[in-house]
Amino acid sequence: MTINVCILEDEEPYIRTLEELLRKWQAANSADLSVSVCRSGEEFLSLDYSHFSLLFLDIRLGDTDGVSLAYRLRQDGYTGELVFLTAYQEYVFEGYNVRALNYYLKPISYEQLDSCMQYVKRRQSGAYFVCRHYGNITKIPYRDILYFSSRNQYTEVHTSDGSVHRQAMPLKNVISSLPSEFIQCHRTLAVNIDHVEKLDGTTVFVTGGEQLPISKTYLEEVRERFLESLL
Repeated sequence: MTINVCILEDEEPYIRTLEELLRKWQAANSADLSVSVCRSGEEFLSLDYSHFSLLFLDIRLGDTDGVSLAYRLRQDGYTGELVFLTAYQEYVFEGYNVRALNYYLKPISYEQLDSCMQYVKRRQSGAYFVCRHYGNITKIPYRDILYFSSRNQYTEVHTSDGSVHRQAMPLKNVISSLPSEFIQCHRTLAVNIDHVEKLDGTTVFVTGGEQLPISKTYLEEVRERFLESLL
């Protein structure tokens, strides 16, 4: 599976450094890697950026700032990984607010890049939920699933593109087979912590703005997992 990476940077020396490190990583891991380069926010937004698994993003760009652009991407439903590269330490907490994978001061080292790439590689390595309903079989990447919900004896799978798939199985049975990024937040709901953008009291906000309730039984665990996801 191809790992699609985009470098959004307006300084040529840093672009060349990243390209060289990515080529080194590709050779060391025998990876199928595609690298694109954009030098402005306007250029990046003109692309179909939804297919990028990872975006290396400079915070200080000529026509915009990277944090504002990242907020816009998340609001538009972009679920790829964001890695901020900058010389400005004060922006680190802004990066957490848009679910950035990491924040590195320039220049990035090979070890730092390797950590990011290995994470993305693991996420793309055959991680699917197989949904079966009335003879239909659909493979849904876990990274695209916002949450699972219970409806009678069925489980509904809600994805980041707005689709809803139905599985002829109770939610409690589905939950037992899910990877660790999914956490139960209500007796009728299990949410993908990677898609949680905000917690407000007993409400969780997922990618796209949808709001889900958190019951008291699961509140403390959901809060802890959300805080862990920011680190």
